[in-house]
Amino acid sequence: MSSIITSQQTEYLKLVSASSIAFDESWDINETAQASLFARFISSTALERELLGLLPLKGQACGQYVAYAVTEYIDKDHFPLDKIVSVSTNAAKSMTGVSFVSF
Repeated sequence: MSSIITSQQTEYLKLVSASSIAFDESWDINETAQASLFARFISSTALERELLGLLPLKGQACGQYVAYAVTEYIDKDHFPLDKIVSVSTNAAKSMTGVSFVSF
């Protein structure tokens, strides 16, 4: 059933003119690192947000592993890259590294 929903989401995202993705790392109750991946887009009636998946991370919850999991998802499910206009994260230290300087 989840593969049907994923395929419907991907097909719908191919029809919109633009979308953005947002992801964040998290830990479940068993201390398994995961990345939550969302797509945001404008439908014919409203601004929509869809949870695309909770992606298991191979290793720690750091930017490198999150990027790998998201890239793997995009490649596997043929997510339309040409429609992505922005990517957002929460800018946590695990995503940006210790030496990141912000505004």
